[in-house]
Amino acid sequence: MISIQVAVAYVGTTFMPLLFGFIANGISMGLYPLYMLLFTVLLLLFMELVNRAYRKRKSTLGLQ
Repeated sequence: MISIQVAVAYVGTTFMPLLFGFIANGISMGLYPLYMLLFTVLLLLFMELVNRAYRKRKSTLGLQ
């Protein structure tokens, strides 16, 4: 699990600045706060989904 997290972090740090560079070049640098907010919300959403799935699996297996 940790290796997947590290791999995704490396992909994110590689491509997120590039993606925003294309967006800013085409539209405006003023979108940076919205860009960061969007990915912060996505991070929190996916983190909550993983936590719910973990809790559900844990209760199904009868673990504490």
